[in-house]
Amino acid sequence: MENITQTAVPEWDTLIKTAQDTNLVVKETNQLTRMLREEQRKEFTAMKEDQRQQKDDFRKEMNDITEAQESRIQRLRDYDQFLTRWREDSRRDMAEHRERMKEIDKRLDRISKMQVEDRMQQQENGRLQKETERLQKETFAQMKETDKKIKELATRFSTTTGNIIEGLMSSSATEMFQRAGYDMHSKAKNVSRKSKNPNEGMEVDVILHNDTSAIAIEVKASCGKGDIDRFLHQMEKFKRLFPLYADKEVLVAIAAINYENDADNYAHRCGLIVVRTDSYNFFSVDPCEKGKLLRF
Repeated sequence: MENITQTAVPEWDTLIKTAQDTNLVVKETNQLTRMLREEQRKEFTAMKEDQRQQKDDFRKEMNDITEAQESRIQRLRDYDQFLTRWREDSRRDMAEHRERMKEIDKRLDRISKMQVEDRMQQQENGRLQKETERLQKETFAQMKETDKKIKELATRFSTTTGNIIEGLMSSSATEMFQRAGYDMHSKAKNVSRKSKNPNEGMEVDVILHNDTSAIAIEVKASCGKGDIDRFLHQMEKFKRLFPLYADKEVLVAIAAINYENDADNYAHRCGLIVVRTDSYNFFSVDPCEKGKLLRF
């Protein structure tokens, strides 16, 4: 009987100790619950403030987009005016060139007649020969000058057109790609690396990037399949020439007003993001399917 009494006491002590531990756990649980509720209240308040800020940011972004669109419309009007002036100048230059050629033909005709009439007179023949050579040199000089002016006009048109297109594209590139689902927050224009070896250098028209990824964009007035192949070949040395992006995932995009021979669909098949112009001449992103995107 004494043995039974002695073994029961420790069991009661254990029960009491367990009850005390349980009460302590309950108190700590209640305290933790109050802390979690307080944290949830703070998070809810912060979330509401963040939603308000996002609404303000969205309104500001829409205002910026509207202003950018108005600016692009004005630039396109200026571009149309430039094209009109260029066409008028080209027509005038071609008309002047035709008049000069007519005058040259008349001079050559006169020389030919003089050669036929004075064939027997050696001294006169020599004079006519010198006159012919002089006129030929003058003709070649005039033709050379005309060709130079035509090339200068073509170069000026190509350069100006490229600059206008690149300016329109780069001015809204960040917002445009953000609307398409690419979270890019920084932009660089005309990024280049020069080298004594011309095959080792590289230039990228626009680069968009964030902390983990980037998009290299080639801007063309008119784009063919060969342009896409050349750009992809250049991109093979991109990370080596631009070590700033070595640790980032790099996507590739092509932007053009005109795509020749189904080049835009060819770009999609190659895994590029395609930027087109709509009926209002505004650029818009046509993303490739995520699974088919080319990544460097």
